[in-house]
Amino acid sequence: MADLAGDAPVIEVGTGPGHVAAFLAEAGADATGLDLSPEMVDEARRRHPTANYEVGDLRRLLRPASRDGWGAVVAWYSLIHLAASELPEAIATLARPLSASGWLVLALHAGAEVITVREWLGHEVDLDFVLHDPADVVAIVERAGLRDVEWYHRGPLTGRGESTQRLYVLARKP
Repeated sequence: MADLAGDAPVIEVGTGPGHVAAFLAEAGADATGLDLSPEMVDEARRRHPTANYEVGDLRRLLRPASRDGWGAVVAWYSLIHLAASELPEAIATLARPLSASGWLVLALHAGAEVITVREWLGHEVDLDFVLHDPADVVAIVERAGLRDVEWYHRGPLTGRGESTQRLYVLARKP
């Protein structure tokens, strides 16, 4: 993504602890991480001071202040809490502020179920992980006006403790 974006800024939406935005910054990108949770933004800043982090909602993503658009918008497992009915608007919102020839990158859990988690890394939580149908996601990306859509659907890497299939999508704004 750092190479594809060129000198245009890159944003990772739903950055969580910030490791993907930090990876992009270390690869030379002008990277920003965006997260809805101020606590996660604080944690990202603490862990990875090499990137910029901001509090914000990916469903209201705007263009960067200094450019006409993002060179890349990365949603790395950050759409996993959205219902299927919310995906078209969310993906359209992520595509809108891309610069011409800018890239959208998505990573999602693939399937047709909702997995509720009550414990995560030793903490009590109440999280729903929504699995999305790969064909539906690709169609939504295309309806958002993106082109050159590439996607990869893979099975779980059980050796890493994964239990869900994964979908990775790369698409370009004309």
